[in-house]
Amino acid sequence: GYDLTGSVERTGKWEIGSGASTVVWEGAYRRTQGDTLVAIKIFREPRNEEERSAFARRLIRESDVWCQLSHNHIQPYLGWAFIGPTTTSIGLISPLCHEGTVDAYLSRNPHSDRQRLVRHVARGLDYLHRKNIIHGDLKT
Repeated sequence: GYDLTGSVERTGKWEIGSGASTVVWEGAYRRTQGDTLVAIKIFREPRNEEERSAFARRLIRESDVWCQLSHNHIQPYLGWAFIGPTTTSIGLISPLCHEGTVDAYLSRNPHSDRQRLVRHVARGLDYLHRKNIIHGDLKT
């Protein structure tokens, strides 16, 4: 993936999502043609050397896999960046989903076509599974 360090900064005050080992923040990708709102998936800090080694392997694997994906129902991978005042927080960068989570979208749009949403998710998962990739942290 691409090193976007220095071009991406966290802009949100609160996390917009989280997983078992990651937290997602809103950010801005600063480019000459204008800023792009992005999601920054930051991995939780490893607590010891064993976790640090596993962390490095997972980060490299996820970055390598994600940058090879191209599907209408999977957010594209823009790159990675060191985030914050120290160089210990690494984030994987993708465009921000302006509608937020599926739950948030449905609460604002209660009459939305839910079957269509499920089909889109299923198509994205099918694409991943055909490439022998398990998502592992799918949320609404």
